[in-house]
Amino acid sequence: MKQMNQLEAHIGLPLFVRTSKGAVLTPAGESVYRDAAEIIKQSGEAVWRAYKAEKIDQVLIRVGTSVLYPCNVLMELWNKVSSQYLQFKLRVVPFEDTSMENGL
Repeated sequence: MKQMNQLEAHIGLPLFVRTSKGAVLTPAGESVYRDAAEIIKQSGEAVWRAYKAEKIDQVLIRVGTSVLYPCNVLMELWNKVSSQYLQFKLRVVPFEDTSMENGL
């Protein structure tokens, strides 16, 4: 919550509508989210091209995460050891737990 408040203060716009059930993005928040996702994607592609330019093959490992199945422990560990394994890159992929709601 503190980071969300800091981001809103930095941008100078409300990005979330807070309710007793949680937070929902405002139209400005949705816009920032879409643009940030694109920037993150492009920066990842730029790093990949740099690795390719140096002829270093990098293996991308996608890790699914959700509210019910967070990957925090794995990411904390990866942050400690990733500098030793530059040939690997982890990408966190969010997914919704809708299958759990439907009993699947």
